[in-house]
Amino acid sequence: MIVVTVSVCTPSLRGDLTKWLFEIAPGVYVGDVSARVRDRLWERIGKNIGSGRACMVYGVRSETHFAFKTIGETWEPTDFDGITLMKHPLKSNKAQKADSKKWEESCKTGSQKKAGRSIQSSLPGNYVVLDLETTGLDPLKDQIIEIALIKVVDDAVTEEFRRFIQVRGEVSPFIEQLTGITNNRLKAEGIGLKQALEESLDFIRSNPLVCHNADFDLGFLREACVKEGVPFPNYRVFDTLNLARQKITGIKNYRLNTLIDCLGLMPHPSHEGLADCLAVHSLLCELKKIGCGKQEKPFT
Repeated sequence: MIVVTVSVCTPSLRGDLTKWLFEIAPGVYVGDVSARVRDRLWERIGKNIGSGRACMVYGVRSETHFAFKTIGETWEPTDFDGITLMKHPLKSNKAQKADSKKWEESCKTGSQKKAGRSIQSSLPGNYVVLDLETTGLDPLKDQIIEIALIKVVDDAVTEEFRRFIQVRGEVSPFIEQLTGITNNRLKAEGIGLKQALEESLDFIRSNPLVCHNADFDLGFLREACVKEGVPFPNYRVFDTLNLARQKITGIKNYRLNTLIDCLGLMPHPSHEGLADCLAVHSLLCELKKIGCGKQEKPFT
């Protein structure tokens, strides 16, 4: 199934669209066509839309189950951790191209730049890094399949924690391939969600939490605690995604693997819980260096 919206529709373009799709409202077309017809329709839209705007949404076999294309929109499709989201750019196209060029050059040199005031003094030396693997993006309907934690004391990793969690139903082949966590492994090594949550919170205790994109991990963790009747403490949280945005400029995006690659750090994140925890720890240590005056080379 596809949905097409157009802001300007010439008679010839409307004829092409209504040949294959139903017009359910002015400028809104819906139908079920083959991928070949879909692509040909998009070509026709591109040739006839002129200065107007167009958007096409269609189903695909992916984590979100849909993809989309746009023409003439100020909002742009942007990849974020393998998921296509929409970005509302604040800069002109020229400025964005300049930033993209700057990012490519800086990745080659491995240089860095401090952006804004230093927040080094507020970053902890003792903390727990959290990373979750899940069956999807929605904490209300998707499930946690792995909880990974590492404990850090004086910036050194001292303990590791990992629990696989039994799920209702089956994990999709896409998630199995993405995370390396198979249904057979969950059946063999997985434990109940409530037990995993209680053991995880006991491991964290009163330590500050560090995550990359904390809204995602904590959103799932809070929702799971609510479902299982487990009290969720009010943790002090540090998000390396937000910290990186404050300290680093001229980078293509702030995904964990992009930051690790551009800063020349190890290990590389792989959607494997403990490896991602170690990558987040490595990133936080590097962000501290940028903040306290170490390795403050121009990010050019």
